[in-house]
Amino acid sequence: MMKKRILATVMMAVMTTSMLAACGGSEEAASTDAPAEDALQLALVMDGSINDGGWYADCYAGGVRASEDYGYELAYSENLDQADFVTAIREYAAEGYDLIVLSGNNFEDAVSQLHEEFPETHFAGVNFGLEAENVTAMGYNNKQGGFLGGAFAGLMSETGVVGFIGGTDMQPTLDGASGFEQGAKYVNPDAQAVSAMVGSWNDVAKGKELAISQATTVNADVIFAWAGSSNQGIYAGCEEAGIHALAEPLDGLDSSAAVYGSILMSNEALIYDVAGKVAAGGYVGTTNYADASLMNFGRYNDLVGEDVVAELESILADLASGAIVVE
Repeated sequence: MMKKRILATVMMAVMTTSMLAACGGSEEAASTDAPAEDALQLALVMDGSINDGGWYADCYAGGVRASEDYGYELAYSENLDQADFVTAIREYAAEGYDLIVLSGNNFEDAVSQLHEEFPETHFAGVNFGLEAENVTAMGYNNKQGGFLGGAFAGLMSETGVVGFIGGTDMQPTLDGASGFEQGAKYVNPDAQAVSAMVGSWNDVAKGKELAISQATTVNADVIFAWAGSSNQGIYAGCEEAGIHALAEPLDGLDSSAAVYGSILMSNEALIYDVAGKVAAGGYVGTTNYADASLMNFGRYNDLVGEDVVAELESILADLASGAIVVE
């Protein structure tokens, strides 16, 4: 298990050191400035890399922002295998961490085993469904996020076939795929939406393979990448096949020339919010799933016309107001 600790007082120097560190093993970034005994502590526990340019980088940004603004001592473990989930979480909780943030609902079983054992630690999981006094479930309405991607893809597609590639077939991803199909058909009732799962959030080669497959076997020409670090492979596959992609949860325009644009559903904002509540004291866990009113579109490729942008903004407003309901 790779574990790194970052102190807010030396954040920028340690960030540089930790990003250059080799993956694997256990290590901590050194500092001559020890944290105060009563300093708040926040740990990020992730099954992907903070350098993925997407999901995990977004989670990490939330931790960094909370460290800077609320004074948390920040530590993180990345690229964890599922067999190590309980051990990693238990280690942080046993050390007395105030807040442990989990990057996805594949950590939910581990937290369900541990949260009662460590009542003084607050656990916050992205896309969790678990409810407890010291557990916060947070995320976005994935059907609405998928709908925006489907509408975007449908408006840009020339073949009428659009694709969705997710990481694993957990419920939030399935919800995204369902919303994607509804969004594509909202703008084009004759659209065909296909979906596939990488089976991992970190398999770049498989992501590329699936993107090429969707392009060559069913003639998909726009693919919504919803697969964490695997998104980089999806973009590469789209480039090779001569088709286009959509990114999430961050602005992925600079990731590839194939990217038309992005659906923004920031984990950073969710993590920063719960960190502030825990820092204030007396916080009791809740379920916090943001709707389309907190979503947005990133920058657009020059190939995306003003008429498409206007249509997308109208759809986003209708989703936020409830005028469009995603089943």
